[in-house]
Amino acid sequence: ELCSICQNFIKYEAVFDLILSPSRSGGNNCKSNKLAVPGGTNKGRHFNLASCQTIFDLCDTMNPSQDRDFKLNLQKIRIDLKSIVEFRQHS
Repeated sequence: ELCSICQNFIKYEAVFDLILSPSRSGGNNCKSNKLAVPGGTNKGRHFNLASCQTIFDLCDTMNPSQDRDFKLNLQKIRIDLKSIVEFRQHS
């Protein structure tokens, strides 16, 4: 389920960052989903993601302003409803 992918990515975003070279992390083309999702804590973020009623709500929560420059980019799903999740772990 897409919501579970999002929740686990938020929970383990820092771990994903650790397995990458520091030169491939961060930057304007690789924004943090964890910082973008409201809630303040992982529990709060998980609740907000679980509260999304539609795929579009989930996309908007994970990628505010339909910005595709997040580490976990869901905008392909928004555009053509294909099951494409993009991991952008580089700048």
